[in-house]
Amino acid sequence: MSFAAQPTWVSFHYSSFLQIRKWSGTRPGIFHAENLSNVAGCQTTRMHKRGHNNRVGRKWKIEALSFERCGGSEEDDCDEKLAILHSIERACVVACLRTNSAKLALEAARAALDGGITMLEVTMTTPGATEVIKALVHEYPLAIIGAGTVLTMREAYEARSAGARFLMSPVTTKEIVQAHNDCPVLFVPGAMTLTEVVNAYKFGAALVKLYPVTLVGGLQFVKALKGLLRHIPVIASHGIRADMVESYLAEGAAGVVLSDAIFDRAAIESNDFQKIKERASAIALMCNSFTTIQHSNLV
Repeated sequence: MSFAAQPTWVSFHYSSFLQIRKWSGTRPGIFHAENLSNVAGCQTTRMHKRGHNNRVGRKWKIEALSFERCGGSEEDDCDEKLAILHSIERACVVACLRTNSAKLALEAARAALDGGITMLEVTMTTPGATEVIKALVHEYPLAIIGAGTVLTMREAYEARSAGARFLMSPVTTKEIVQAHNDCPVLFVPGAMTLTEVVNAYKFGAALVKLYPVTLVGGLQFVKALKGLLRHIPVIASHGIRADMVESYLAEGAAGVVLSDAIFDRAAIESNDFQKIKERASAIALMCNSFTTIQHSNLV
């Protein structure tokens, strides 16, 4: 949807992420709107251009504006989110990759995916993270590639534009969670306490990441939480070893996030990607066996 290319006052009443372009002469600049729930009535809405805050109250005077939803119809968006959530439950494990170079990240990710991992996130702290995500989405069309450590609306937009189908964050930011409620990309906020978990769920999160789970009780925390909040799907993250995966799943976690258990730091530093592939293969086999047993028990 576009507006005429002349200066005008524009109000928004739209709950999805917006990309706003302001044309200045022949050079376009990119504005990103934050706090997008009912923008027209939200005085805390900000627009950013090259790091500059430009607050004008409830309305923005702009030129040649266009915006787009991040997804299709609400029904399609919901179906896509459910599909990703079910994929996490089937895969049991989301591989979390963070390195200090894009080249190492790409090679390590390839090794894990070749080993049988089907869901992988590249943290946005990795140099060139979006380029790595783009390459993996192209090379592994059957895998589900996402982004981790998403802390801002801009990072969420960049990751989605690169092809990420899910986003994970160590924290819960209300505006980012709500901006993805009408979006096919699954946004998974992080929480450390029962209150934070409940708030993330109230904001619209379909899945909540328990982080850092090993620092707040590990298995016992998950067991206690699921006893009280069984209706809220959670995924456990931080410091989980491969031999602990089944225990977390048995306590009710929808899945676990594995980092060092797959991406051994020494192996990455020595370019021993075969070791990463072998670790990934063993974990994928274990998860497949667990899923098969669970399914047979239900039947």
